[in-house]
Amino acid sequence: MRFLRPRRQPPPKSWSVVADCTSSFEAEVIAGLLRTAEIPVFIQQDGAARAMGITIGIGAIHVLVPTPYEAEAMTLLAEDENPPLIDEPAIQFPDDYNNDYEDDTPDEPPV
Repeated sequence: MRFLRPRRQPPPKSWSVVADCTSSFEAEVIAGLLRTAEIPVFIQQDGAARAMGITIGIGAIHVLVPTPYEAEAMTLLAEDENPPLIDEPAIQFPDDYNNDYEDDTPDEPPV
C-alpha cells in the first residue's frame, strides 16, 4: 500500500523520555518550554489515539529529547515545577482607591 504514510518515528538518534503526559496540550506546553531553551524535542503519541483524534485519556504521550540534552531538560522541567512565590499583588492600587464607585451608565438605552 504505497498511499499510506510510514509511522512517524524520532530521527535516528538516541532519545530519552523526559515527560509522560495525559493530554496533547500538556505535551505541547512542555515541548514549547524545552524549545524555548533551544532543546530539540519530539512528541510521541500512540498511533490509535492520534488516528481517532483523541487527545485525552487514550494512549501514552511521551516528550523525548536527545540523550545529550536529557540532564538539561530535566533540570529545566524541575525548575518549572516550583515557580517562585510572589509577595506583591500583580496590580498596585493607590492608597486612596475606592472599590465602591458609582456607575454612571444608564440602565436602559435612550429611546
